[in-house]
Amino acid sequence: RSIAFKEPAAIVDGNVRRVFARLFAHEQIADAEAWRLAGELVPERDPDLWNQALMELGATVCTPRRPACSACPLASLCEAIATGRPEAFPAPKRKARPREQRALAGVLLRRGRVLLLRRPSRGLLGGLWELPNVADSPAAALVELVRERTGIAVAPGAALGSVRHAFSHIDLRLELVALEDRGGRLATRARSDAKLCGRADAAQLPLSALMKKVLALSRPSW
Repeated sequence: RSIAFKEPAAIVDGNVRRVFARLFAHEQIADAEAWRLAGELVPERDPDLWNQALMELGATVCTPRRPACSACPLASLCEAIATGRPEAFPAPKRKARPREQRALAGVLLRRGRVLLLRRPSRGLLGGLWELPNVADSPAAALVELVRERTGIAVAPGAALGSVRHAFSHIDLRLELVALEDRGGRLATRARSDAKLCGRADAAQLPLSALMKKVLALSRPSW
């Protein structure tokens, strides 16, 4: 709005947030506070230049490390500089410890091909292909998932091992089991989101790093 229509509309990005945190010596600055400050400070005249300048100030002068305080046009007003330790603002956020989660994945083989399902387009690993799996659920839930998604009947078989994988917020332990084929055809309605793949076919699909590890673990069997 400020750039296209010259309206006094505020902007907050990571650079602007850091400038405000240092200017007012806030160890942490909440979203609401950052937007309040931005709204109060944006001028009626040349708001586009103001917003561009504010973002560039954070990107080129008020940098996360070794800020060029001597070159900063706001140095005389900056409360963080007055403390003698401007880099301490904003204080680094503590990363939350990843939560532990267990999941169960199944390997269904049919004539040398493995069953893969596509994840929903939104959310974690959206749109990628994977072995059928369920989180924090018994094998019966995995059997039901395969039936609902594909129309194929299966039964849990032998354990094939496990894989540990760390996401930013999840420490995942994925157990791998064989699925015994009890018959049924891949339902027509399911064919856009379910495939029986040979190795070459699977290699052409978008797979997560986790699923590549899991398929490598199961590969002796297919």
